[in-house]
Amino acid sequence: MPSLPPPPLLVGVAADLSTLRRVAGQGVRRRGVDVVEARFDLYPKEGLAEALRLCGKLEKTGTPTLATCRLADEGGGWDRDDAARAQLLGAAASVCAMVDVELRSLHLSAVRKAARAAKSVLVVSHHNFRRTPPAASLQRIIRQAGASGADIVKISVLVRSARDHSTLVNLMLKYRRRPLCLIGMGAAGLPLRVYLSAIGSLLAYGALGPPSAPGQPTAADLRAALRACSAAFRARTS
Repeated sequence: MPSLPPPPLLVGVAADLSTLRRVAGQGVRRRGVDVVEARFDLYPKEGLAEALRLCGKLEKTGTPTLATCRLADEGGGWDRDDAARAQLLGAAASVCAMVDVELRSLHLSAVRKAARAAKSVLVVSHHNFRRTPPAASLQRIIRQAGASGADIVKISVLVRSARDHSTLVNLMLKYRRRPLCLIGMGAAGLPLRVYLSAIGSLLAYGALGPPSAPGQPTAADLRAALRACSAAFRARTS
């Protein structure tokens, strides 16, 4: 796998092509993030080749990239042929340091094979935009994603209550020594985007332009909060 900074990693989300262009034209320090996520599912079809080129530019200038092409039924914008999506992710794996594919994807094994060949980090993800499932269900997802070959397991769920907060915090404490990213979506989940990273969640997502998920903070605000709450992040970014 490629060399990445120690966690938590601040992932800056480029949810439109103009944001990806802007960030690729900046210097590393001005970008202010550890990783740039390219949301291929939200880019126009005619812009996909340019997005791959921009990811290559970011990689060459010192910022790792994460290729994501999210299915529409998991909150993304990809409603085209799924086999074409798998081919796109396979191509992105040869350019990007990291690639994200859903646990439910029929093409997970093909994307995993491409990531292994390219020595790219494989993020296997699960999303629930309706609720926070019970802890037992989330633990089962972690086990399944781990068994699928994930280098990092990512789970994003909608948070509505204090009980949901407790479910995610307790789960993170239980699995804090594993490569896991937990995200609480929605307005009620905003504090968890910082706290979960402070106690072990590997990836913290902040918007570099338009947000790509409910309750997603800006990358700049998330960076400031992580510096205040995470000694490891503060030490690394001083």
